[in-house]
Amino acid sequence: MTNQPISRIDLAKKTKLNKSTVTRIVNDLLAKDLVKEMGSVMKETSGRRPIKLVMNQKAGYVISIEIDRHKIFGIMSDLLGEIIYEHEEDLLYKNQELVIPQIKDFIYEIKAQLPKSSHGLIGIAIGVHGMVTENNLIRYAPYLEWVNFNLVDYLQEQIEEPIYINNEANYSVLGEHIFSYHYDNMISLNIKTGIGMGIIIDKHLYNGKYGSAGEIGHMIIVPNGIPCPCGNKGCFEQYASEDSFIQKYGDLNYESYLQKLAQNDPVLLNSIEEVINYLSIGINNILTIFNPQAIIINSKYYQHIPNLIVRIKEKLSSIMNVDYTIKLSKLGKRACVLGGAATVVKNFYGINYFIFNNYHLNSVK
Repeated sequence: MTNQPISRIDLAKKTKLNKSTVTRIVNDLLAKDLVKEMGSVMKETSGRRPIKLVMNQKAGYVISIEIDRHKIFGIMSDLLGEIIYEHEEDLLYKNQELVIPQIKDFIYEIKAQLPKSSHGLIGIAIGVHGMVTENNLIRYAPYLEWVNFNLVDYLQEQIEEPIYINNEANYSVLGEHIFSYHYDNMISLNIKTGIGMGIIIDKHLYNGKYGSAGEIGHMIIVPNGIPCPCGNKGCFEQYASEDSFIQKYGDLNYESYLQKLAQNDPVLLNSIEEVINYLSIGINNILTIFNPQAIIINSKYYQHIPNLIVRIKEKLSSIMNVDYTIKLSKLGKRACVLGGAATVVKNFYGINYFIFNNYHLNSVK
């Protein structure tokens, strides 16, 4: 993923495999249409250049969707993460039984855009805002009526392709790590309906024993504070999520938010300052617990706050946390679905780790 195009000779050097083994593997991949050859070119002084190999990114396609409290968002991408189609609609139902037909129809809507290819649709990824165990069970989705819900089993009754499901923050940090920021140890902080945290430790996703690692939104930062659907009071996301911010300010949609921000509306600016205070508390706790190289903040609303990162860092004065960086997401709303797509590709190829250097998020028409 990071060294293409590459010749067979260079591939043998990098993998430390002998040339005959590399030739056998390459021939198998060529027969399966998973790699392509780039034609050799005559050089003036030393004969023909070696034939280079590249992945055939159009050999198959992936569907990846994110299910939020309010929306379903999905993409179809090729094997290198280039998005060829995306679709979004309101989530009509929260009830477990009623939501299944909508999710199936949503998948079929995207699948109808599938181009012809040698491997077709290789898999489907689903990111949900809730705790997902390793056996695909959604233990609990706090803003949906989902408890011990095995969505994958229901979907597989009519969908034959493999389906992978995980917490949306986990897919998001994979997206950030694989396509954007390649830190060995990093945190992705998704600030949307709630606050989710994805964790990369030594280049690999950390899920926790039962899939609930990273539920930082339910860390209590205000004792006996605002009640949270999780059952506790004073949870982080009741003070610093986009939804809590919108509800506190009033009926504030995205367009009016940008307009009031440009006008330096004093009430809005005061609310933003309060949010920054709470975000700083949460980020300080994350830094102290995990000591990551980087924290990536992903928020549609907060990315527009002037000098957000500088203002957060000004409030973090602990000598415990000095060697770290905070950055804004480059992937935005596509972080989760790209992480899901990468998970499907990884399983399709049977590899444990890869990253994409120089990835450019394309505009989808």
